[in-house]
Amino acid sequence: MKVDIKSERYNPFLKRKELVVHIENPTEPTPRKSALQQLMAKETKKDVENIEVIDIFSNNGEPKAVAHVDIWDDKKVRNLSKPVEKEETAPVKEEKTEKKEEKKG
Repeated sequence: MKVDIKSERYNPFLKRKELVVHIENPTEPTPRKSALQQLMAKETKKDVENIEVIDIFSNNGEPKAVAHVDIWDDKKVRNLSKPVEKEETAPVKEEKTEKKEEKKG
């Protein structure tokens, strides 16, 4: 897989670089976001948690793709190559409805 950065723009308000990346993959299918995230981390020498792959577009049958990638200065994003851990949730308490019996006098 060959990656070529076609445009790079720094957004000072969001503190990130916004990249348009062209990908050539003649012998492979369109790459997954996790693979592109790892590759862009190596290319830009940034931490994986600062790279967010927004989307990857490819035409049907063509060995080329275009991706939009954001490289954040401060924000941490999820590492896509690691599985998502489920959060532990507290058990739901069931409310018991008690019927009050009226005493007949």
